[in-house]
Amino acid sequence: MPPNLRLGDIEFLNSWPVTYALAQGIIPAPVTLVRGAPTALNAQLAAGALDASAVSALAYLRHADEWSLLPSVAIGSESGVNSVLLISRLPLRELDGQTIAVTDAGATTPMLLRILLGQAQGVRAEYVTTSTPFPDVLQAYPAALAIGDDALRALPAARDDYFTWDLGAWWRDWTGLPMVYAVWAARRDVIARAPEAIGRLREALLASKAWGLAHLDAVSRAAAARTGFPEPVVRDYFRGIRYELDEAAQAGLQRYAECVGLTRSLSPLRGEGR
Repeated sequence: MPPNLRLGDIEFLNSWPVTYALAQGIIPAPVTLVRGAPTALNAQLAAGALDASAVSALAYLRHADEWSLLPSVAIGSESGVNSVLLISRLPLRELDGQTIAVTDAGATTPMLLRILLGQAQGVRAEYVTTSTPFPDVLQAYPAALAIGDDALRALPAARDDYFTWDLGAWWRDWTGLPMVYAVWAARRDVIARAPEAIGRLREALLASKAWGLAHLDAVSRAAAARTGFPEPVVRDYFRGIRYELDEAAQAGLQRYAECVGLTRSLSPLRGEGR
């Protein structure tokens, strides 16, 4: 695998069990990890600045003709996950006709919020994208979407002082399916140019995920030390995330694709470069 193969890595806590062993050299792989928010990684993979990356599930669906899934690895949830939160000063029904702030760091979850409010609840709201953090964002808007580490930090105060809804639990209640927030994908032109390299990257990624899940205490300690979250919080958070892109997760991703009108872009759910 050429040393200049560039792999995007989500800068949130949720990716640590998948990529920690790669980042630490525990699983050898001559790749350069490029960290960023999901929206930044989406744009870099689309522009060719990355060869493969963790990307928002919505971005993959929109680029499925150009990107191919690296199978058997994803970031999802069986139900509630504590890092995808709608936080509101108003009860749910009173959000009808209101303007809701959504984070600019993700793509899958702002669309998921629109689906759950509009299609599942019949709440018609307006949406504005902002980087203003919680709780300041609630001074300007009645409700806001928080994701990733920002949501984890907001959760204690949000539960005490505001109405909160976990979008992962909400999706499960509505569909009966897991939710997939992010997948790993490679550019098809890179696969065509270097299929063996992509195959080795896929194997290294799977080995790194297997190591991380088998050593979750060690990964949790390292993540807690880096981020300042209490170690038990990190460990419980990791245990609540679904890292498999199995049949159940694919069914959830298929349902999400249908909700956003991208069903044709989803097929086939398979990887290349094995």
